[in-house]
Amino acid sequence: MAIDPVRSEYKRLLDCWLNCADESSRRDFLFNGFVLDIYDIITSKNLVQRVTALKDIMKWRQDNDAALLLFDDYGKLPVASCAVYDLADRVVTKELVLKNCIRRIVDHVNPLDVYMWNPLGLAENAMDGYKWYAGQKVIVYQLRKKELELIDLDPALRSSSINGYNLMDPLRAVKKILFVLDDWGAKVNYLLFNMGIDTDDAVKLFDDAWIGLKHEWSIDGRVIENYERLHGRPKSIDDVKPFTREKGRRKPKIPKDLLKKEKKSNIVYLFDRKGYRSAYFDAKILFPDATGPVF
Repeated sequence: MAIDPVRSEYKRLLDCWLNCADESSRRDFLFNGFVLDIYDIITSKNLVQRVTALKDIMKWRQDNDAALLLFDDYGKLPVASCAVYDLADRVVTKELVLKNCIRRIVDHVNPLDVYMWNPLGLAENAMDGYKWYAGQKVIVYQLRKKELELIDLDPALRSSSINGYNLMDPLRAVKKILFVLDDWGAKVNYLLFNMGIDTDDAVKLFDDAWIGLKHEWSIDGRVIENYERLHGRPKSIDDVKPFTREKGRRKPKIPKDLLKKEKKSNIVYLFDRKGYRSAYFDAKILFPDATGPVF
């Protein structure tokens, strides 16, 4: 019986990834044409190897396009078609969490089916970031202040065609994962997963987001923002001031009912991605020694 070359290559790459035993080998594997923390690319002294690998993967996918259209063993794709994974309120851990989330993506989806938008960290316009795209099922965006301020992302994010691939074709449907590391007002236009603050379990938040569940924190039925979790609820509008972040400042959202006093509790609600409340628990009851929300 003839061996299916597409399945054979998928299995080979997956086995290579699973056999990476340390941080250095994992980084080297992902640098060879796959999605990678963009800081690892920017700090690299030589991108020739990565460009060569990107071209090879693109050519391989183009040569096997007919077989890939019928292939269905990509791995476990995320539920959301296009969603923002908001890391902006993590000050100390955002880069580490981003790196870990990227690794989780490659754990879920075969690395051959994950494309990194702006794979060299050099794009000056949004469509440049798709230069080596060749029909991968997942596109990962890493959006920092530079991209958010200087590049018009919306047309590229909403485009129904990339490099001649018709994304409206059900066989070419794509899942878009937007990691946002700095403030972006337009994030509210997309399905938004709050990746919490530094003390939250990022793996739990990401894994739940992958299957379509979002976490929102609330006190006595009132959903609270990360700013309030970090600094407490302001007593007046004068108490709300921008706070320092990495390389920038941010003006937090102001609760509408600033002057209203409410009894505090540690109730945490879990919502599904359609917004229905599916479960809740009280940390005071389940974990009497805890000092904040518990997952």
